[in-house]
Amino acid sequence: MTGDEVSTQNFGLIEWYDYNRKGSGFAERLRYLDIKLSDWLFRAIDAAEVLPIAKEYFRLRRPLDRRVYEIARKHCGAQATWRISIDKLQRRAGSKQERKHFAAHLRGMVQTNHLPDYALTLEGEHAVFWRRGVGARAATSAPAEIAAQQSVERRILISSAAIEQLYEIAPRWDRHRLEHLYIEWARTKETARSEDARFLGWVRSYTKGKPAP
Repeated sequence: MTGDEVSTQNFGLIEWYDYNRKGSGFAERLRYLDIKLSDWLFRAIDAAEVLPIAKEYFRLRRPLDRRVYEIARKHCGAQATWRISIDKLQRRAGSKQERKHFAAHLRGMVQTNHLPDYALTLEGEHAVFWRRGVGARAATSAPAEIAAQQSVERRILISSAAIEQLYEIAPRWDRHRLEHLYIEWARTKETARSEDARFLGWVRSYTKGKPAP
């Protein structure tokens, strides 16, 4: 505002977008999506001024898991380890649930060890994040059980193309739930020659004759 004149400007990270869909309801499929970033955001990316995140972040289904990862990514970064009290972590995560339920959620994350980039442990009243694969320093400082778990852990990744086929194989089922159930099942199995093929076969068998929940 200058004098008696007011000037208002709008700013967005996305300048424009265009997408096309085909079908309707559960059979609807995205054909293409074009996005043009704002010049400001593009310059920030080009100058490496934007903090990157792991692509596996988008496979995290629970919002709280995503938020915990975001906090670890910002504060732990490339360090070998980062420690924060459970109470402070809950405040930063913005979780409104009771403290005991938040702590139980963290214990579940420790057991599944599914966060990208970081392993999580609980030590008393603190949560400790360990950077995966940062070399000897992390290997000597991380707890033995985490190191052992990482040595046998394998990532079970299903392509977006396979997920898209669920519209035809199990049109009324929750795709994310099916993916989660399959991953839990596949953890105890040998590595598949084609994870996508085994996933689709498992879905056909699991959903056959069953009504969608």
